[in-house]
Amino acid sequence: MLEYQVGPVPAGAMPHPVLLLMHGFMSDEADLLALGQELLPDVAIVSVRAPIAMSPGYSWFEFQNGMQPDPITLDKSLTAVEEIIGQLHTIVPHADPSRLLIGGFSQGGAMTAALACRRRGRGILGAMVLSGYLPDYVCQTETLSGLPLFWGHGRADPVIPVSRAEIGSERFRSAGARVTFRPYPTGHSVTPQEIDDINQWMSPLLGPQG
Repeated sequence: MLEYQVGPVPAGAMPHPVLLLMHGFMSDEADLLALGQELLPDVAIVSVRAPIAMSPGYSWFEFQNGMQPDPITLDKSLTAVEEIIGQLHTIVPHADPSRLLIGGFSQGGAMTAALACRRRGRGILGAMVLSGYLPDYVCQTETLSGLPLFWGHGRADPVIPVSRAEIGSERFRSAGARVTFRPYPTGHSVTPQEIDDINQWMSPLLGPQG
C-alpha cells in the first residue's frame, strides 16, 4: 500500500468526512498537509505519497508526448489510491468513507481529475483540482451527473497553462459535474484567497455534521 500521512483528526467520536490529498510532481505527502490544516477543521486529512521515486520527491506517473500521463503508470497509481480509499476506515479514527473528498495540486490535480472520472463520481462527495489538468484521453464518455468539482488555477501559471484548466473543467461540466471554476492572478501556487474559496465551496457539502 502507498505511504501516507494523516493530519490532525477532528475531536469527538462523530464520524468525520475525509479529504484525501495528492501532491504534485517531485514532491511528497508532507507537502499538502500544511494546506489541509488551513481547511475546515471538521475534515480528517489523509495525504498520500506517489509511488514513483523522482528525486527530490515522487511522481504519480511517467510522461509521454509532453505532459500526457503514460496510461500504464497512471492506471497503477489510480488503483493504488483506490486501495487507500478502501482502507480509510482503519487509517482514520471515526472516518466516514461515505463522505470522501479528493483533491490534488498540479500532477496530483491530474490524478484527482482522472480518479473522479474513473469512479464516475461514485463514492465522492466532491473533488478539488488545484493548478492541475485533465489528461487528454481521460473522461471521454463518463457521466458525472451532479459531482461537485472545484477547479482553481493561476492565470499566469507557467507550468500548466490556464487554458488547459479551462478545457478540463468544461469537459467535466459537459459530463454533468457541478463545476466551480476559479482563476486567480497568480502562477503555479495555491493562494490564501483560493483556500477561502475552497472552504466556502466545501462547507455546504459537509452538511449539518460538518
